[in-house]
Amino acid sequence: MTEDWTATPDLDGSLVRLTAVRLEHAPGLLAAADSDDVFPWMPVLRPTTPAEAEALVQRYLDWPGVHFWTQLDARTGEPVGVTSFYDVNAELQTVAIGHTWLGTRAWRTGINTESKLLLLTHAFETLGAVRVVWHTDDRNER
Repeated sequence: MTEDWTATPDLDGSLVRLTAVRLEHAPGLLAAADSDDVFPWMPVLRPTTPAEAEALVQRYLDWPGVHFWTQLDARTGEPVGVTSFYDVNAELQTVAIGHTWLGTRAWRTGINTESKLLLLTHAFETLGAVRVVWHTDDRNER
């Protein structure tokens, strides 16, 4: 395939819209980061101030080899979390899905399930991936 494996195109579902993470998402992501329970397995700390949220989004933008999407609630347009592709290898046609977090109001709504389906569809059908993996901490019961 000739698609750009590092691109983060908009991916739309009925529950969630994935769009490239941008600094303008920081206030909404701050609101979504509503509990320490969201972040125990993440390699980043929960932002608790506007400055921390902006710094987190900037880290996402600068993170080498990780390509982040903001997860937007399709009904409201509000940010509810982030997800990403990482360990991207176009030559081997492989990618990993991860660095995903959702605020508590998005838990058990189907947003995470649909988000993963959108990413898997993009990886296999658009990019032509032959392998997609994701990792989760074995203590993460959600």
